[in-house]
Amino acid sequence: MLMNKNPLRILLAGVPFGRDNIGDEAILECIVNILREINPEAEITVSTDTPEYTSKHLMVKTCPLYGFEDPGYSKSQLDATLAEIDLVIWAGATGLSDYPEVPLRIIKRAQDLGCKTALFCVGMNEDFNPKLYKLQPGKRKLLYTLLRVLTS
Repeated sequence: MLMNKNPLRILLAGVPFGRDNIGDEAILECIVNILREINPEAEITVSTDTPEYTSKHLMVKTCPLYGFEDPGYSKSQLDATLAEIDLVIWAGATGLSDYPEVPLRIIKRAQDLGCKTALFCVGMNEDFNPKLYKLQPGKRKLLYTLLRVLTS
């Protein structure tokens, strides 16, 4: 078996890992295990709000929870992380419909910097996160309602 001199460097980002959501954390652990089964030499970094716990529990590198902190992350800090990464995997539950602007912004930046990107184990509800997105009465809401009825 040929050994790769340069192991694949993977960033796992997604729903806000490290925020005490047992489902998200279970998904994260499963994805880490799957990646290790596929490529045991891969260097895995997780974007998490609990870097010490995640690193110790999953035996991975960690970086800040990009996209979910208040007031926000530094673009230069994200760029520095991405400079050390070959592949960005956006993963976890309904992360596309809950926070659509977050993955799109980070994935686009990763692609601009030459990283490969993938979505894995990501669902999408038919409704955006109601806590963040709510259509007000008017033309847009009417159009959205009509489109939902016509495409159901």
